[in-house]
Amino acid sequence: MREVAEIGARTAAARRHFKERLQSLVGAVISGAVDDLGAALHLPKRADVLTVDTPYHAAVFARVDASAGCEPFTATSAELVPQREWRRSFWVNEYVRPAGLDHFLGSHWRFPDGTIEGLGFMRAANDAPFDEDDRATLHLAHLGVGRLFEPRASDAPKLAPRVRETLDAVLVGATDKEIAARLGISGHTVRDYMKVLFRAYGVSSRAQLIAKLTRAAR
Repeated sequence: MREVAEIGARTAAARRHFKERLQSLVGAVISGAVDDLGAALHLPKRADVLTVDTPYHAAVFARVDASAGCEPFTATSAELVPQREWRRSFWVNEYVRPAGLDHFLGSHWRFPDGTIEGLGFMRAANDAPFDEDDRATLHLAHLGVGRLFEPRASDAPKLAPRVRETLDAVLVGATDKEIAARLGISGHTVRDYMKVLFRAYGVSSRAQLIAKLTRAAR
């Protein structure tokens, strides 16, 4: 934590150092640091494993949303997701197994301004699952460093809740059809929300929207 402060709090270099140091400490082979805009920082080539919807995140966000924000919520996949559900999930079969990975450990922190920041780590499939010591190491480190990202600019567009939910889904790779199913709305409504987002951020395509928000979070 002292090293992070010396490098420069909330800088890209400090985030990279912190994440890579933790990756070594918990014995992970892949890791990522993200904020709730979905911007992945310093991920390896198999980054898509960590940047799509996972059964782990589906379980953790309800707990993060309900938390008081006084400290991060840290857990292993084994603690949050039944083994059968984990093994049968689309994400595990389409992303995790082909990459030779298994076992997830994450720490997510909801701050008073509503920002959710997180760290995620995975081990190789033939490695042992993360245990309580690994979870405690990550939790204490995240607690000690606090906010990893610069606060968002005060002039960021104000979005209606459902439009914001649409944006969150877009930034983790969801299609229009998946967004409609997730939010319980029609495809036409999703397209209307996308138009609102394009106007709000001054872009004309989904790719431009993702690129702009990714740059803003670095």
